[in-house]
Amino acid sequence: MNCEACRSVISSESAMKCKLCSSIYHCQCLNISKAQFSSLGSEYRASWVCPSCHNITRRTKSNTNTPVKQHLVPLNAGDIDGSINMSLDNSGHGSLRMGPETEPVTMESIGKLLDSKLQVSFASFMSEFRSNFQNDVKKLVRSEMTAVIDEVKNDFCTSIEFISEEQTSLKAQLEEKCKTIKTLQSNNISLQRDINTLNNRIANIDKLSRSCNVEIQAVPESRSENLVSIFKKLCSVIKVPMEDMHVQACRRVAKMDNSSKRPRNILVTLCNPRLRDTILSSTARYNRAQPDAPLNSSHLGFQGESSRIYVAEHLSPECKILHKRTREAAKDKQYKYVWVKYGRIYVRRDDQSGAILIKNELSLSKL
Repeated sequence: MNCEACRSVISSESAMKCKLCSSIYHCQCLNISKAQFSSLGSEYRASWVCPSCHNITRRTKSNTNTPVKQHLVPLNAGDIDGSINMSLDNSGHGSLRMGPETEPVTMESIGKLLDSKLQVSFASFMSEFRSNFQNDVKKLVRSEMTAVIDEVKNDFCTSIEFISEEQTSLKAQLEEKCKTIKTLQSNNISLQRDINTLNNRIANIDKLSRSCNVEIQAVPESRSENLVSIFKKLCSVIKVPMEDMHVQACRRVAKMDNSSKRPRNILVTLCNPRLRDTILSSTARYNRAQPDAPLNSSHLGFQGESSRIYVAEHLSPECKILHKRTREAAKDKQYKYVWVKYGRIYVRRDDQSGAILIKNELSLSKL
């Protein structure tokens, strides 16, 4: 078949066929490059209308007398982008142009057009995309944060309620414990007062029970000893008459300190306190009358080296400990006199000073 433009034989497949008149044209005659031809789709090729038929159609519709070979004739509405027109010149060669009175369409011009269109569209698309993306991110973050905040809020409220309940319970328990403590403190004060009262009563009873006793210290021990005879001998030395009926009991008592090498004390229970006081006062007078030879073991008939013998009231263990500590404190602080009378301990610094009653350890600290 021959080309309608150049009348030469069409030997290649690069040709366009009009759907109206079935005329065939070389792509070169239509000024279409091979690359442009390859980019044309099959639908476009099937619906293509040659410039002559297209010009006739335009004249029929528009009733114009525009010559085919003098002006650019547009393709049908199904062309590439709606603006590509095609025409044939007087020499029989066609040209593909961009609209009326424009430069010929090339790949460079199409690229520039696409770049400009895409640049504007892409900038608008990116702006809209950023805005939408930011809004979506804000909504997503707000939604997630709201959910997390609500969860934390619920957990916090639950914890606060639990803590509040526990605090209320602890407060009630604390108030109850405070009441109990106050009650116990009051009871403790009352019990302490009662204990002090009972201790005083016990001390008085203990003192009363010892009011008839005399304790003789540092008397040498022997297996065959007769304690009553020894006591009578002592009474004869200090000039106090003593009968067997006056002595209710006479025995040695255990040591408070087992490591002590002193003999065990002799405890004598008399018939009445007045006799005990007589023996104590007579012993004191005897020792004052003979300061160079006070009462000792030789006066009671013991052979060998003599040792000092002491006659004292029968004190309780607590009172004995306090008496010992009083003697030590008096020695350190240079008090001249320490004595016991009726179960009470006294000290005096010198002959001109007054007597001080030692009731307890606190009294010693005030010396």
